[in-house]
Amino acid sequence: MKEAGQTGLRLAVVAFLCSALSGCVLFNEGVGGTGGSGLGGGAQPGLNAIVDPVIRAGHTLSIGVSSAGQKDIPITSYSVSAKGEILMSLIGAVPCDGLSLQELQKKLEDLYGQYIHEPQISVSFVYAPEGGGLSPWGTVLVMGEVVRKGPVNIPPTRDLTVLKAIQMAGGTTPVAAISKVYVTRKVSESERRRIEINLTEIGRRGDTSKDIVLQPDDVVFVPETIM
Repeated sequence: MKEAGQTGLRLAVVAFLCSALSGCVLFNEGVGGTGGSGLGGGAQPGLNAIVDPVIRAGHTLSIGVSSAGQKDIPITSYSVSAKGEILMSLIGAVPCDGLSLQELQKKLEDLYGQYIHEPQISVSFVYAPEGGGLSPWGTVLVMGEVVRKGPVNIPPTRDLTVLKAIQMAGGTTPVAAISKVYVTRKVSESERRRIEINLTEIGRRGDTSKDIVLQPDDVVFVPETIM
C-alpha cells in the first residue's frame, strides 16, 4: 500500500509538472529591434538574481543593418565561432565573445559607420530549444534519479524552476526521493549554498511558492530513496 501511495503521489507530481510547463513561450531577446524578456514562476525572495547574458561561442545571433529606412544588410542569423567571432558582410570578422547585445550593437554601429551613413543595427539572440543549441541564458545541471542526467538550458524567460528542470530532464525515476531534492548554488568563489526542495509538498498542494527559479550553473540533485 505504501509503495502504491508513493507511485500515485509521483504521478501527481508529474501531472503538475506538465501543467506548469504548458505556459512556456519561446522568443528572441534583442536590442535595436523587437524582443524582450519576462520573468515568471513562484520564487522565494532572495534566491534569484537576474543577470543579462553575454555572447559566447556557440550562440546564434540575428543581426540586421539599415540606414535611411533602407535594409543595407537584411536580417540574417550568424553563429558565433569557436574563436568568439561572427563573420559580417563588408566588415569581416568581428570579435564578440563576452560582449552584451548592447555592446555588440555599439561596436557594429562604429564599424559600419565607416561605410554606411548613420547605420541602424538590430541584434537579437536566436534560441530554439528543440534545435539543441546553447542557451544564451545559461544552463543548469540535473543529476541523480532523473531519466536524462545532464545540462538543461535556461529559457529566454529565465523562469526555469526546479520542477521544470526535472521535467525537461525526463522526470524522476521510480526510486527518486522527491521529498528531498537539493539545489547547489555558487555564492562566491569559495562558497556554495545548498537549498532543499520538497517536491512532495509542491505536488500535493500545487504550491509553486515552495519552488525556486534556478540560476546559471546551479546543480539540481535528486537522491535515491533509502529503502
